[in-house]
Amino acid sequence: MLRNWLKKRGAHYPIQYLRGLQEFYGREFRVAPGVLIPRPETETVVETALAYLRHLTSQRILAADIGTGSGCIAVTLACEDRRLRVLATDVSTKALRMARENARRLGCPASCVSFVQADVLPEYAKNLDLIVSNPPYVNLESRDTVDLSVRKYEPTQAVFSEDRGLAVYRRIFSRTRQTLKTSGLLLLELGSGMLEDVVCSAKANAWHFEASFPDLAGIQRCAVFSKD
Repeated sequence: MLRNWLKKRGAHYPIQYLRGLQEFYGREFRVAPGVLIPRPETETVVETALAYLRHLTSQRILAADIGTGSGCIAVTLACEDRRLRVLATDVSTKALRMARENARRLGCPASCVSFVQADVLPEYAKNLDLIVSNPPYVNLESRDTVDLSVRKYEPTQAVFSEDRGLAVYRRIFSRTRQTLKTSGLLLLELGSGMLEDVVCSAKANAWHFEASFPDLAGIQRCAVFSKD
């Protein structure tokens, strides 16, 4: 087994897929080929969301996680704040199976997170207090410059996006406005150097840019938007 591991690692196979686990916000999430590996920088989105939730007094808060992947954002938020009812979506059936497994393993009640196959959000999603997403944002035309382990083994549709990495952001901006409460917020993870372009795309769809927050490397990693 060790020899097989070493051979795979020599071919840049992600160690997270070898172990089948990746730590995220103090919890271990199961991962497998076909499911995006959670990154530490995504914890910035979680921390920003939790800071916002602490100011809400409602006993039941509705949220959505678009492109849930392993479920790391949705499950973490639901575990950290039991008032949440999170609708987690993904286009990948493999990712949704993994996310459901992670929710069960980590003790997240089925009543707290529901997993649905959808591009962005299903039509019935309404009156949300919070929408979060870590969309694919690496420019598809820059694929050859990305680390070999990512471009060779991680799911392309979860990493790369067309239109200079902005295609999925634009779908989110155009399709989620009507699902969010007037007082709600939209939180998006950003790629390095993308803040200005994402904000421009948001304004073109009548969103208001509220703030951005850096990760530990100083990269503006989470952008916050409102409807007004």
